[in-house]
Amino acid sequence: MTETIDSSRRRRHDPDRRPDPLERLVTVLASADRYDLMLAVIPVVFGVALAIAPVAGVAVEGALVPAAVVAAAVVADACYLNPPIDPDEGAA
Repeated sequence: MTETIDSSRRRRHDPDRRPDPLERLVTVLASADRYDLMLAVIPVVFGVALAIAPVAGVAVEGALVPAAVVAAAVVADACYLNPPIDPDEGAA
């Protein structure tokens, strides 16, 4: 058992090893902050609206209006209600 743990540790710390795509995805998602996620919400909302429109029997324009409202709300929240702040701004 110790042998498999040691070999897995060696594989993880091997500088010549190419990173696993899943490891890379987890690293990127773990480093995402609130504003990255808010930017990701905007195209997702439009994609969901376009996917649901034919299934629900709604015109595409009718599905895009609520998606645009949600996207506008996300942008307003990110830019005006909870804007990013500089951590050094308050330091004197």
